[in-house]
Amino acid sequence: MLALTRRIAAVSLVLAGIAAGPVAAAQASDATLRTSLRRDLPRIKASQLKIRAASLRAQRTHSPSVLIRAIESQDRNLGSLRRRLRREPASSRSGRRGKADVVRGLTLIVDSNTVLARDLKRAAHHERVSKRRLAAATLSDRRGNRDLLRGAKLLKL
Repeated sequence: MLALTRRIAAVSLVLAGIAAGPVAAAQASDATLRTSLRRDLPRIKASQLKIRAASLRAQRTHSPSVLIRAIESQDRNLGSLRRRLRREPASSRSGRRGKADVVRGLTLIVDSNTVLARDLKRAAHHERVSKRRLAAATLSDRRGNRDLLRGAKLLKL
């Protein structure tokens, strides 16, 4: 009888481990998403500050080259974060939604930065620049930042 109760206890422990395994894995994969975001947030904030400083310098010197370099540097940072997040699985529902929002936000920001850098290069060469395209890029940047914040909120950062 004692051996039977020990077997039942051992089997119940194994079954409990099997049942708890997916939950632990779900928390772990969302934790890796959070870790990736937390690691890159200071870099993103620093690149945003560089863009602001470069923007002020470009207004003072009338040379957009510093601003273009700052934008391209931020695009590299955002692009590497976006690639890393795409590869990592999200297992909980809020993790999947948060990851999707962050990736969509990063995509919108990178796309708007690309348009802005291209138009700055055109303006530097005295070519025509579309105000409508710049307004659309600005709107895309705002939407990207909104999606990025919404995703970070869902991932509980």
